[in-house]
Amino acid sequence: MKRESGNKDFGIWLLGDSNPKNWQDTLEVPLDSRHPIRHNIWTSVLDVIQDKVFRECRSRVDSSQLYVRNAIESPVHKPLPGTIEWGTRIEKDIEELRGLIRNYHPALLLCFGAFSFEFTRRALCQEPKHNYGYWGAKALGSEFDQRIKHFDPNTTNEMPLL
Repeated sequence: MKRESGNKDFGIWLLGDSNPKNWQDTLEVPLDSRHPIRHNIWTSVLDVIQDKVFRECRSRVDSSQLYVRNAIESPVHKPLPGTIEWGTRIEKDIEELRGLIRNYHPALLLCFGAFSFEFTRRALCQEPKHNYGYWGAKALGSEFDQRIKHFDPNTTNEMPLL
């Protein structure tokens, strides 16, 4: 499975969790359109974005340009639930994402689930660090609401998706 797909210069990035264990030999890219998670989560979000963009700009988002990657490649490298320090391997991936964000300045970074959300928070140097498992559905929903209220198109806006 490729590490990433799409255009890093595009303003919308999707960040998945890790390669799906049972599908990684079949799929070509993270959040591959043949995997159900892409449609269970992203399709409904894209519909809302497309509606908003069309009503305000009479245009559409070219979703073929989306930059897509996973936080980490292998799910076996995810930290144990409850751990704050994630180890050298994950820290290297966090540093890589931090560099990409610094270089390309995406306006919207949509994180698929709790792990990718905390991973991205760390790449954006947001404090405090939380353990893997901290972000439940209610906390992610509250965080999404707060971040929508403070959306700033001039900075990278990280949004958690359930």
